[in-house]
Amino acid sequence: MKFVTYSGDKYTDIECNSHQTETEIEISGCNLSLSNQLQEQIYTNNYSIGHTYKLNKTTKYEFLHYLIDFKDENQHNDSFQTYIRILSILFPNSTRICEMPSPKTPNYTILNILYERNYLIYPCGIIDTRETVKAILT
Repeated sequence: MKFVTYSGDKYTDIECNSHQTETEIEISGCNLSLSNQLQEQIYTNNYSIGHTYKLNKTTKYEFLHYLIDFKDENQHNDSFQTYIRILSILFPNSTRICEMPSPKTPNYTILNILYERNYLIYPCGIIDTRETVKAILT
């Protein structure tokens, strides 16, 4: 799967692998390229994101004002943010709803992640739990 955005002198390219099972869609192995043009110079940063995102096919996902804040392991200057203004994912047999932010805290959701680590992310937790991010031991 591939996402590309242009905004004036900025360009973002995200390419990820995806795998589908009977109950879930797994998104992993994402490579991100960020480009910014200042005057005549083009600056590009490339990142490899080790996270695995899992979406359950019995869940409808509604993400509004969802900010993913990626930082490097040492908390230096190499960080970036991904902002999702509106994203709705509806599977044919959805019986649950995952809303981010939760209607109980309606402003926005911030997910802080170290991009050099491998995390397993279930946006609203594994079914019947509240866990959303779990480190994968490799």
